[in-house]
Amino acid sequence: MKQKYPYIFKALLAMVFAIFAFLIPIASVRLVLGLIAVIILSFNLRKFTAFFITFTILFFLIPSLIAMFLTNFQQPAEFLNNLFSGTVQFSYNSSERGYDYSYEDNLKIMRAEKEIPANKVLDIKGDNININFDNESDVIEIPEELSYEIENGILKIFYDGDWYNRRADISIGTENTEYESIDIQSVVLDVRGNLKTKKLKINSNNTKMYLDLIADNFDIASTTAKLEGEFIVDNFISSNTTSNYKINYEGNNFDMNSTNAELNGIFRSRAISIAGVDISAYVSVEKTEFISISSNMSNLDIKYLDLWEGSRTLNINSKIGKAKVGVKEKMFTASGDSAENYGELIVNTEGRYNVEKYTFLGY
Repeated sequence: MKQKYPYIFKALLAMVFAIFAFLIPIASVRLVLGLIAVIILSFNLRKFTAFFITFTILFFLIPSLIAMFLTNFQQPAEFLNNLFSGTVQFSYNSSERGYDYSYEDNLKIMRAEKEIPANKVLDIKGDNININFDNESDVIEIPEELSYEIENGILKIFYDGDWYNRRADISIGTENTEYESIDIQSVVLDVRGNLKTKKLKINSNNTKMYLDLIADNFDIASTTAKLEGEFIVDNFISSNTTSNYKINYEGNNFDMNSTNAELNGIFRSRAISIAGVDISAYVSVEKTEFISISSNMSNLDIKYLDLWEGSRTLNINSKIGKAKVGVKEKMFTASGDSAENYGELIVNTEGRYNVEKYTFLGY
């Protein structure tokens, strides 16, 4: 009976590697894990071990490499590079992964050429969309291929065709126009320009925004989000997997939930709340009464630029990391006068988290 245990263990171990090979989308990792699973299983065959390994290499590994190479034959050099960088996958339709968007080097751009009726409530859906909020225009322009309709006071913009290897450019005029609500859903989204609206909602897999935004409410949910610009928003709500924000923010409440987050800029906000796994924040703050950082790991550099009376609170709930916290001790004016900071900053941490507090002078 005891002699069977090694066989069972090897079979289970091979099964584990096989499952990982099936689940992981990276081609090179799949091949390695699959080959390991076969080799481990072959040790249970004793006399046929050498034959089984040779058979696998000849009829599994080599054909798989050839199939992937033929699938990417238009860019063979790029394929060989991507194979080992982890960006080549076995051939399958992206629709099997839950979305229909895909593109190659010969991306077809559907340009904004058709003017459509203006409306203050917009709903835009697609797979690969570039939107330019143009403050020198007061019209909305979309590609000829896209469709639109107005339903219950909402201008809906969409595309009934196949998004494969296509991108739609949309121009939305913002000159002397304040929109009520804009809702955008896209697999890949690039947003630029200047916008004033009461509400902006973004739902995307991959989001890039180079935007100056004035809004009551901004809500973004994205797998990957890169934001740059000036955001004057009363309530800023962000829920992403990976966030890279280089923004200046002014508003009442900034709330971010992101697995990995990097934050840079000046924040003039009453409250800031950031939750995630790995957080890096290099920010200067003003008028900020309360900051909450909750994560497994964090690297923080927070500088208070203003003076205050009473108390302010900084809560850091991180297991690993360090924080530098600067408080302005005295402020000088252009006339040479000065004012001192009589306020108190209460810093709360857990465990042995390292906080370095310092003071500085400034204008």
